[in-house]
Amino acid sequence: MEPNLPRSDWNKILKDNFGIDNFRKSQEDIIQSIVSGNDTLVVLPTGGGKSLCYQFSALIMEGTALVVSPLISLMKDQSDALLKNNIPATFINSSLNSREQANRLHNLIDNKYKIVYFAPERLMNNTFIEALKQANISFIAVDEAHCISEWGQDFRPLYRKIPTIFNYIRRVPIAGFTATATPDVQKDMIINLEMKKPNVFLLGFKRDNLSFHTEECKNKPKRLISLYKSMKQGSMIVYAGTRKRTEEIASILQEDRINCKAYHAGLETAERKKIQEQFLNNDIDIIIATTAFGMGIDKPDVRIVANVYLPLTLEEYYQEAGRAGRDSLPSNCYLLYSKEDEKLQNYFIREQFSGITEFRRIYDSLYFLLDKQDEKTNFLHGKLVNYANLLNISEKKLLAILKVLQNKAILRFYEDEKVAYLRINTYLDNFNEIISKFNKERKIIMKRILEYKSNDSNQTIEVPIAKIGREINMTIEEIENHLHALEIFNLIDIEKSSVISGIKFLRPRLQNDQISSIFTEIKQRKKVSQNKVKIVREYASTEDCKERFIMEYFDNNSGYDDCGKCSSCLGNGHHSAKKTINKIRQSTFNLTQNLISAKQIQKDKTERKTDNQDVGNLNIIKSMLEDHKGLEEIAAKLQLTTPEVASFIEKEIEAGFVFPKFWFLDRSLLNNIYKIIKNAPYIRLSQIKEKLDSDISYPELRIAAAICRKELKSRMMYQK
Repeated sequence: MEPNLPRSDWNKILKDNFGIDNFRKSQEDIIQSIVSGNDTLVVLPTGGGKSLCYQFSALIMEGTALVVSPLISLMKDQSDALLKNNIPATFINSSLNSREQANRLHNLIDNKYKIVYFAPERLMNNTFIEALKQANISFIAVDEAHCISEWGQDFRPLYRKIPTIFNYIRRVPIAGFTATATPDVQKDMIINLEMKKPNVFLLGFKRDNLSFHTEECKNKPKRLISLYKSMKQGSMIVYAGTRKRTEEIASILQEDRINCKAYHAGLETAERKKIQEQFLNNDIDIIIATTAFGMGIDKPDVRIVANVYLPLTLEEYYQEAGRAGRDSLPSNCYLLYSKEDEKLQNYFIREQFSGITEFRRIYDSLYFLLDKQDEKTNFLHGKLVNYANLLNISEKKLLAILKVLQNKAILRFYEDEKVAYLRINTYLDNFNEIISKFNKERKIIMKRILEYKSNDSNQTIEVPIAKIGREINMTIEEIENHLHALEIFNLIDIEKSSVISGIKFLRPRLQNDQISSIFTEIKQRKKVSQNKVKIVREYASTEDCKERFIMEYFDNNSGYDDCGKCSSCLGNGHHSAKKTINKIRQSTFNLTQNLISAKQIQKDKTERKTDNQDVGNLNIIKSMLEDHKGLEEIAAKLQLTTPEVASFIEKEIEAGFVFPKFWFLDRSLLNNIYKIIKNAPYIRLSQIKEKLDSDISYPELRIAAAICRKELKSRMMYQK
C-alpha cells in the first residue's frame, strides 16, 4: 500500500486489519505526520493508542518499519498479535538462535515484513547492520522514547545509539513515543534522537477513569490484603522499591492464601516470562514487582495499581499508575508510603550522583590509566561499560562525569564512532577555486571538514565523519566516497579511518581547586533530582486534589478542576495546588536551564570553600589515623564533636574515599558487623549494637557500619 492513500480509505484499513471502527483523537494526524516523512514526537497517555500510530503507518507505507523497544520479553507477543491481524511482523533479539536470526534477516532484506521489533543492543551487531543496509526501511519508531533521556525515569545508555542507524541507511523519518514526559525530557528526546524539525503531539495526560489515593501506612502488606479483598474483579499490580521487598510482600500475601507472585530482574529469564504469562492469562491475581515489570504490558483489566514505596519522580509514579484501567473502566491508583521510604529515595539519589570525592577519584583514575599505558598517547581505548566495571562505578554515573568533563573541553569520549584522520591541503593556490566547482553536497562536506582545521596545515586532524553524515543525511559509505573524491583532487590527504571507542584527553591534569569548580554541574544535576523527589513527597502528603496536582505538574495549564474522587477530594481537601507546584517547578526549571547553558553556571564560592575545607579535613584525618590517633583526638583537632567526625567519615566512605586502617576497630568485630548488615541491610545502629557483645561507641559503630556496607556493596557488584 502507498502512503498517499486518501484518508477516506484509512477507516476501512483500520477495520479490516485491526478490527477497530474509528481512530481516536489525533491518531490520524500522528499517522499523517509519519507517512508524510516528518520526524514526530508523541506524548500520549498509557492506553491512548500509541502502538496503533506506528503499526498503521507501517502498514500503509512501502518497506519495513523498524520498532526499537526495550521490551525483549514482549516482542514475541507484540509481533504475534500483528500476525493474527494478517500484518507481517517479526522480532529479532538474543532469544533466537543464530540460524533463526539469519533467516529473519534474510526475510527483512527480501521485504517480507511490515514491522520488525528489535532492542537497541542489536545496533552493536555487524550482521544486523549489514542486513539493514540492504533492506527497504520506511521509518523508525522508538517505543518508550523517554529511555533516551538522562532526565527520564528509565534512562538506558544504549538508547543513545539509535541515531547511529543513519550511519548505514538513508535518512528516514524517526518517531518517538512515550506516555509521560515533562518539557525537559521532551527536549532531551528531540536532541538525542537527532530529530529534525519534528512535529510534536502532546495529547494530554489526564485519564478520567483513574482515581488517585495516597495513604501514610505503617503496615503496607495488611493494607494490600484489604485492597485486594475490596476488588470485585480484575487484577492488581504492586510496585515495591527493591527485589527483596517484592519477595517479602509476596510471601506475606501468600500466607493469606492470595494467588500472587514476585517479579524482578533477579529472576531467571524463563521464570520471569512464565510469571508474566500467568498474570496476563489471569492465572495469578496479583504481581508484586520492581520497575522491571509493566512497560508495554497490555493487560486491560488491572483494577488497582499500588506503589508501596516513594518513587524518585512523579513521572515514574504516573507511568506505573497508568497501567491501571487500560480498558477505560474505573480503576484505582494507590501510593502507600511512610517516612522510612524517604531513606530509600535518598539512597537512590546518592547512587545516581557522584560526590566530590568520587568525582576526583574517577578523574584521577582515568589519568592514572592513561599514564600507565605502554604507548604514550592522549587516548584510552575501551568501551564505557568496561571502564565503569574497572572503576567500580555505575555506567550512568560514569557517563554523567564524562559528559561534564566533555562540556568543559577536558576530554572527549567515543562509543563506536567512525572517524577519519586527514590533513587539509589549504596551501594549494587554487584550493578555493576547486571547491567552488563542486556540487552542493560536496561543498557542504568540505565546509564541515574545514570546521575541524587547525592552525598548522601540516597537522593531522580528526574528523567525526559518522556524526557529520547524520547531520547532513548521508551514510558513512556516502561520506567516504566524497572524501576519496576530495583526495583525488589533492584537497585532503587521508591517513586512515576507523571505528573508535574510548576517551581522548584534551588537557593536562587539573589541580584540585579547578576540579571543584567543574564539579558544580554535577551538584546542579543532583539538585534537580532532589527537587523531583521533593515533588513526590509533596504529592504524597498534600491535601490538594491528587489528580489536579499531577496534571498541573505535567501541564502549564492551570484550568484543571478538582476531580472529586481522589483521597484528598473524598477527604474534603479542596486547596489550590498551583502555588506549591509553581514554586517547585520554577526551581527545577531554573536548575535545568543552568545545566543546559553551561556558560551560565556561576562558581559557587561558598560551596567551593566547603569542598576545599573537606579536602583539608580528609588530609588531617588520614594523617592522624596513620599516627594511631583516636576519634576524640581527631575531633579536638578539627574542632568538631566525635559524632560529627564519624558522620563526615561515613559520608566519605560512601563516596569512595579510601582511608588508612582504622586501628581502633578490631577485625573480628568488623566481621560480626558485616554478617549482621548482610542479613539485614537496613538495620539501625542501635539494633546492631544490641546484637554485639562489645562496648564500641556509637561514633565508632557508625564508621564500622559504613566500612561494612561499602564492602558488602562492592562484593555484590563484583558478583553481579
